[in-house]
Amino acid sequence: MKFSYKVLLVLLMAMMLSQVVLPAKASAYTEVTVTESMQVTDSLNGVDTWYRPGRNDGSSTTYSCAAYVKRYYEEIYGVHLTGLIGQVIPNTNCSDDLIVVDDPQVGDIIRERTHHGTTHWAIVKEVKDDGTVIAIEQNWKYRTGGQTLARVDREMEEDRCVYLRLESVDEALLAEEAAQETAAEVLLIEQELY
Repeated sequence: MKFSYKVLLVLLMAMMLSQVVLPAKASAYTEVTVTESMQVTDSLNGVDTWYRPGRNDGSSTTYSCAAYVKRYYEEIYGVHLTGLIGQVIPNTNCSDDLIVVDDPQVGDIIRERTHHGTTHWAIVKEVKDDGTVIAIEQNWKYRTGGQTLARVDREMEEDRCVYLRLESVDEALLAEEAAQETAAEVLLIEQELY
């Protein structure tokens, strides 16, 4: 059986293309050069992120990603979180539990499964009109050319994230939505009467 070079070339190219792995959607962000300890790179509701030069601060009680999430929840909600490790739901020091939600809101916790197989913790800073979630976070940095660069306003990859919210905040959001619907209905009735 005789094959032409064209057929062989087409088969070879098809095999090569089938091995190409397309990257996940590129994540947008801003890079900030970290030059000193306790450097503020971002802030949400008055709670600053802190960075220091160097490599990963994963176990630091000040600079780790979990440290920011804990500090944010203590300062904003008065809730102490524990167990921010792995793919679990953290514990609270009160009867207000964290629940998994599908509609991220500003202030929700982000539990991200990284490309390295580790867990990264952050807070939802913004939700864009198209549903894109922007994070505020600590310890999302790397070193290059003798500099430490932190990433700020990073877009989250939806398929890598779970969003957590305090049950009381979720109930308050639902009550607010119900009140807005009731107010709209009352307005319609009043307009019909007049």
